[in-house]
Amino acid sequence: MPPDWSVPRPLRVVRIRRETRDVVTLELTTASPFAFSPGQFNMLYAFGLGEVAISISGDPAAKDRVVHTVRAVGAVSGAITRLRRGMAVGVRGPYGSWWPIAEDEGSDIVIIAGGLGLAPLRPAILKTLATSTAISAHVPVDFELRGCPIDKGQLLEIIKAFLIGRKPAIPGHSVCHECKLRGTVCVVVAHGTPCLGPVTQTGCGAICPAHGRGCYGCFGPAESPNTAAIAREFSCLGMTERDIARVFRSFNAAAEAFRKESEAHGE
Repeated sequence: MPPDWSVPRPLRVVRIRRETRDVVTLELTTASPFAFSPGQFNMLYAFGLGEVAISISGDPAAKDRVVHTVRAVGAVSGAITRLRRGMAVGVRGPYGSWWPIAEDEGSDIVIIAGGLGLAPLRPAILKTLATSTAISAHVPVDFELRGCPIDKGQLLEIIKAFLIGRKPAIPGHSVCHECKLRGTVCVVVAHGTPCLGPVTQTGCGAICPAHGRGCYGCFGPAESPNTAAIAREFSCLGMTERDIARVFRSFNAAAEAFRKESEAHGE
């Protein structure tokens, strides 16, 4: 008999990622399979306080995990953001309508979001990654300006280069180089935090490591990235094969170096 998700079920927090001062992403574990569609939400219950509707921001294919990104804006959401690993939160759902991702298979899909608005879209992004392709696969591209967001200095460099008819001078070394230039302590060595900095092209100013977080690979692979070595390091840090594959399937999933490494650790 399938579980009754219409009543709050206590789920344990197994992983916490602090996104900003007042925003956290909680990964909850469940013994019973949890199915949802991109765009739906759950009601999260803070015991003794009440419940609040929060969009689901995890992978629809991961039936043993429930992921929520929560901002502290009130008593209930504030209590949820203060949960620690091993503590429980009540979950009931899923509720709400969903995006018809399956019906749109084979069609062009453009996903636009900003800030915390990206959290509800993560399931849709993860769902479409298997069949998503870079824009260069559909239209001619003269030069790719990387980054999420792009770097203002690099944008000006490309405009100037095109105006005078020369090749843009965009550096191809890794984010680690920028960390050293600004004196940022390596988050992998100092804290054991997984970081894509060694294989990611420079350009962001090493913003994430400067705030104690690992690089997410926004600028795509650097020149000759040793992705196999960084994947082995991630494994030593305790990441599962599924998590390693997902790390390489974010902003630059179609980049050859990242695509091949993700395929080596996932389906």
